[in-house]
Amino acid sequence: MVIKRIIKNIVQVILICLITSCSPQKRLNRLLTKHPELTEMDTLIIRDTVVINSYVHDTTTIMMFHDTTTVLNNEKVILKYFYDTLRETIHHDVECVGDTIYTEKLVPVKTAVFRELSWWDKYKEFIYIGLVLMMVLIILKKIGKIVL
Repeated sequence: MVIKRIIKNIVQVILICLITSCSPQKRLNRLLTKHPELTEMDTLIIRDTVVINSYVHDTTTIMMFHDTTTVLNNEKVILKYFYDTLRETIHHDVECVGDTIYTEKLVPVKTAVFRELSWWDKYKEFIYIGLVLMMVLIILKKIGKIVL
């Protein structure tokens, strides 16, 4: 009977600890909201690459009369029209040259700053407490209540 109560109490304590415990992420978020001076802005550079494959398209159109050959050539697209006089058709030839496009995106991000504390930041509370105790001892000695 007593062992069951002890086990029940232990299980209840463990459950309460698990429910009320705080994750490190929550603790860090709470710390950074209370002390925003611990964060600084940093910029991430995201590089993305898009590869465009080469593409060739060919088609034929029937025409009654056409006597020219047209070639359109800019840096990325070559377009040719050929007129076949025997069959009276136009052949369209389109070629898109493959290309690679590089993009960079700058994303500002807040990051936590981890700095080593100086000796003053580590021990200033102890120095203040020591100075206050020395002042109290000096004042009490002047009054005459403590003999050193």
